[in-house]
Amino acid sequence: MDQRPLSRTDAIRLQVLERKILKRMFGSVKVYNQYRLRHNVQLYEIYWEPDVLQFLQLSKLRWTGPAHPGWTHQSIGYCPAYVSYHVNHPQFTSPSLIQVFLGLGGFMLSEIGNFSIHVALRDLRPPGSKERKIPYPTDNPFTKLFNLVSCPNYTYEFFSWFFFTVMTQCLPAGLFAAAGLYQMSVWAIGKHKNYRKEFPDYPKNRKAILPFVL
Repeated sequence: MDQRPLSRTDAIRLQVLERKILKRMFGSVKVYNQYRLRHNVQLYEIYWEPDVLQFLQLSKLRWTGPAHPGWTHQSIGYCPAYVSYHVNHPQFTSPSLIQVFLGLGGFMLSEIGNFSIHVALRDLRPPGSKERKIPYPTDNPFTKLFNLVSCPNYTYEFFSWFFFTVMTQCLPAGLFAAAGLYQMSVWAIGKHKNYRKEFPDYPKNRKAILPFVL
């Protein structure tokens, strides 16, 4: 399967073609006794499937990822529903307020850290450039995790689910955190190996996802 990314022009052409097909499929709409073509927003209110670009991206993940991504997307949908059932069950034992606030605080800090890492990675490559660089911490203190691991975004993602589990005291959330850690570890180890292979001066003290451990 061809893994080359689509150019912006090709992506726009594909989206335009998809909308033309959808407009033919769903027909026009009557407004004030006149018929007109549906607007794009109206099309996607009817058509709930992933658009053509999302479908291509999922297809690439299916071929290149170490595991089928479907379980991840389904779990993200099922986990909150299961957690909701669990915490609203009459026999559920609510954690203490201290535990709730500790979990909530850790969760929020982890989400801020995850966002900070994505911003740092976005700014690593100048617009329009294909230059690849070793990611290092920025002035943002949340990016200091780059000193310890190659994929701190995955680290923060796991921390988010860990603290969410602490906050809710819910076994299904903990199982999802463990499963997510396993899958993200597979991805992180692959990226870590690629970094070390591509950059001879890559920091040797960095781990893949968990500081000092993995």
